[in-house]
Amino acid sequence: MDPDVSEAAKSSFIKSLEKNEEERRLLEENTKLQSDKKPTFSVVVRDVPQDISAEEIAALCPPLSIVKAWRIVSRKSNRPTSFIRVLSTDKVTVDYMLIYGIVLYGRTFECFQFGHGQAECTNKAICPKCPESHPPNRCPAKEPSCSSCNGPHPAWSRACPSFKQILVTDETPVLPVKIIDPPTAIAEPTDSDSDLENDTTITIIKSLITFMTKTLFDLFPMQRSKIQTILENTSKSVFNVVTKDKISILAISETHTVKSIVVPKFHCYQRNSEINPTRSGGVALLVAQNLASTPHTLPNHLNHLEAVAANLHLQNMSILIISYYNRPQDRVSADLLRYAAQHNFAIILGNFNARHTDFGDTQTNPNGRSLNSLIITLPLCRLHNTDPTFLSHTGCSISDHILSTENFVPFLYPHCSIGTTVTSDHVPLKTHLLLDGPPPPPAFIPITNFKQADWQKFQQLVSDNLPVIASTVDFLTVDRQVAQFIEVLKTAQSQSVPRKFIPINKRPIPARILALIREKRRVYRSFIQTRDPALKTIFNRLNAQVRRDLNRFREKQWIDSCRLLDYRNGKKFWTQFQTLTGQKTTTVHHLVRNNAIINTPLEKANCFAETIEQIHQVPNDPHFDDAFFAQVIRSVNNFRRNPPNLRLLPEDDSLVVEVLPDEVEAHIRQLKSKKAPGPDELKAPIFKNLPRIAIVALTVIFNNCMRAHHFPPAWKHATTVMIPKPGKDPTNPLSYRPISLLNIAGKVFEKILSTRLKNFLEINNLLPPEQFGFRSERSTINPILEFHTDTTRHANLKEHTLAVFLDIERAFDRGSILSPLLYIVYCRDFPATDAPRTKTRLFADDTAVWTSQRNPAIAARILQGHLNDITTWTNTWRIKPDPLKSQSILMSYSGARSRHQAPHLLLNNQAIPKLQHIRYLGVTFSKNCTLNQDVKETLKKSRNRANLLYRIRGRIRGCDSKTLYHTYKSYIRPVIEYRAFIYATLYPALLHQISACERRMLRRIFRLPDRFPSDNLHQKTNTIPIQSRLKELQSRYVTRTLNCNNALAIQTLSTSFKYPSRDGRLLNRIPKIPKRKLKHPSTALLSPADTDLPDDLQELVDSTPLTMR
Repeated sequence: MDPDVSEAAKSSFIKSLEKNEEERRLLEENTKLQSDKKPTFSVVVRDVPQDISAEEIAALCPPLSIVKAWRIVSRKSNRPTSFIRVLSTDKVTVDYMLIYGIVLYGRTFECFQFGHGQAECTNKAICPKCPESHPPNRCPAKEPSCSSCNGPHPAWSRACPSFKQILVTDETPVLPVKIIDPPTAIAEPTDSDSDLENDTTITIIKSLITFMTKTLFDLFPMQRSKIQTILENTSKSVFNVVTKDKISILAISETHTVKSIVVPKFHCYQRNSEINPTRSGGVALLVAQNLASTPHTLPNHLNHLEAVAANLHLQNMSILIISYYNRPQDRVSADLLRYAAQHNFAIILGNFNARHTDFGDTQTNPNGRSLNSLIITLPLCRLHNTDPTFLSHTGCSISDHILSTENFVPFLYPHCSIGTTVTSDHVPLKTHLLLDGPPPPPAFIPITNFKQADWQKFQQLVSDNLPVIASTVDFLTVDRQVAQFIEVLKTAQSQSVPRKFIPINKRPIPARILALIREKRRVYRSFIQTRDPALKTIFNRLNAQVRRDLNRFREKQWIDSCRLLDYRNGKKFWTQFQTLTGQKTTTVHHLVRNNAIINTPLEKANCFAETIEQIHQVPNDPHFDDAFFAQVIRSVNNFRRNPPNLRLLPEDDSLVVEVLPDEVEAHIRQLKSKKAPGPDELKAPIFKNLPRIAIVALTVIFNNCMRAHHFPPAWKHATTVMIPKPGKDPTNPLSYRPISLLNIAGKVFEKILSTRLKNFLEINNLLPPEQFGFRSERSTINPILEFHTDTTRHANLKEHTLAVFLDIERAFDRGSILSPLLYIVYCRDFPATDAPRTKTRLFADDTAVWTSQRNPAIAARILQGHLNDITTWTNTWRIKPDPLKSQSILMSYSGARSRHQAPHLLLNNQAIPKLQHIRYLGVTFSKNCTLNQDVKETLKKSRNRANLLYRIRGRIRGCDSKTLYHTYKSYIRPVIEYRAFIYATLYPALLHQISACERRMLRRIFRLPDRFPSDNLHQKTNTIPIQSRLKELQSRYVTRTLNCNNALAIQTLSTSFKYPSRDGRLLNRIPKIPKRKLKHPSTALLSPADTDLPDDLQELVDSTPLTMR
């Protein structure tokens, strides 16, 4: 290169001009001649084989302005090197070579084909002497034969006619170039809408899935005081990249953290370094939540590696993704690559610390040779990349790689590219997956805006277009009337009720902050180019200002959202509360059925449909009585052929009396306006604003249905929403609870039928007294209190209580209003024992049977006999209890537990599991007849909910105390109040735990110091202590139960077992001399002396602890 005149030379020339004017004139002429010359630029081409001359390099670039090209000779060895220097006078030529390199007609010495390098070769190795795949030292051929032209020369010979006939395309691999002269000005990259370093590091792509691997000095590098130095003279193509990558899968190496990495809308699979996790190592794999992924456990012989894996399920493919970090001093794991090669579809991303000239690097290290050898021998391919991924002041290298199995190569873009530049010594490497991902979420949610509805216009349209609904007994005519009625309502709604669209995107960052972010990045790039300390200072200041402004913006946005919370807004308040606390999240799960992965929306819908279809079939089991079932079928068919004469029924029969318009209107007024609609998309406000003529028409339709004994099919159709069951495997289709959204009109008709049927059954005593579910003046409190009373009382009498809790499989459909009532009627003759000391209690399909005896063996014999009766009844009426999901427990005092073991109980010849703790109707009971475990679980649940409350409270500013306290009363305190009837008489130590938990929450809610005196807390906050609240609720329950007509519920207030005396009277069996310090205090709310509770004794019961008197 001919350099320009330096500054030092110019200064010497000026000094000489001061001495001699003639020399000055001559120097000016010389300087003018020098300036007329075009400047020359020097570029070095690396890794050029010795058999390629410099003239051939110049001949390969005819459109470029190349002045001279020659091979550099080493000064030490005086031998030609693999570097060729190229001189040019055109900047465009230099920029072109820096960005695109120089295309060579190279070949690989594995398959001996032209046009690609050894690293990109996916062919099998062949012998250079013959076109076979055996090693060269075992070749039996005597004469060489070229595999390319079949000529009489080896395949590596340059005399091959095919050597220079290779078609060079844009996809042909290129050799990297390294700039020698200072680079030209770096172009400003595209502006970004968000600060990827400080706000959201990765975003989700819409239709294309992007893979990316980057090795970071820190997960959030912009928040670190030290920034790794990056090579000053870097190719312009490294920095002139898109500033906003849309990433769905991100592999991170060297996480340098022991905490869990949390990125919104991403699943994180993480493995921390075992050596020094805060200073080196660690890998993580982030997968977008809209992609179905599961953790993948690597084999035991790979546990020592810093690698984490996950399975991605996409388009019926299971793709293994491995994030791998190999330390510089370690060798590349051949076992890991062999394990990945065993899978059809696998990708390994990470920092291998492997360099090889076949990869486009300037050097080769042992890891590079190992990796290159493994790629050749294993069915693995390396995605092509010749851009440096590691940049430092000492040089650059290609140490990050993306490997894929051969079967998965057609689904990947064959080249990698540099992603968004980050302030790290490694630059990101990304590629694309040629498969369509899940559809993008909608940008807006359409809803019906009833606040802007024109109800007068709606009523006028309904009145004008509604046809005449006549009385009929033809079911086809009834179906036609229903369709016409619904069509009129839908047409009127579309013309009078507008729709609005709610955006789901987040609030954008203000333009002022975005301008600061752009300026910060511009200054940083200038600092990288010049290393000016003043620019580093400006960058640090801008970085700190961006952080402060972003924190202030987010804090203000959070405070505004919390301040807008108003508990008087009803459902809107709870929706915002769930959103702010992170509860309202939708996680996409794949399904597994018959060992097949199902992840597309259509396949999921079909899978759920088939699962529901299999569930809603006539129950069948080998234990069922088929002969009795055939007899029932014949009886039902005879009933349908010969229906009863309705004229013979009394005229005032409540089941057949005609429905009145006022009755329909009353049920419509009770509808909740926010309830989801059915397939007809008609919500409750539409029915609440119907004109009188439409109410009359709907009443006629209901009466026609009753006369025709017909339920319209349009009201049987439902929109089914699958809700995952908590604690169940989300990949199992059976782990979802189907929620059926029925049409509003059909719900109103069901409610009318349900009300009439329930009143008829209650008046005529057709429901079993042991059934407490879905009945008036009964609740879950009654069987819970009765069971707790029996267990503690008999434990005080040194007796044992053996209990069984049965689980009925798919008892009834919870989508219909009539389903629970029809199930109760169906189980009216359920075998309930009348034996002494044995009870059967039902709450819908929750069945509990217990008996109390002195000897557990006697209790087991009695209970097993009753279970046999239940088994006979269930097999006869085709109801299937699940023995494995059923539970049994033996409850007694602590001294008896060491002498007696819980007996075995059988159901359909299968053993029922024996547990130490059981959960019955939401309350946990223990084998030692205490509530310690239930108190522990209740306080844990309350604290978990309180943690959600603290999120909207904020540290300094947030939601006001009034709203927080209302949320506490309606969201946290009911967890404890549900058990008030048994918690009011707990031990003082347990009550103190509950009170302490409440006081801690109240201090947080009202922003009081943690050491605020407990005695003045409730007076300061104007609240009622939880102990007083529990006693008040217990008193209300006693009063409510005594005033009801349920004798069985009243019995739960007193002793549960009546002992028959010699004269025939029933006496309460209690100890003759009550003990003051009982291990298990009684829970009976009434004493044997006061079987009833008059008004004058109400205050006595409220103030007296519930112990035996």
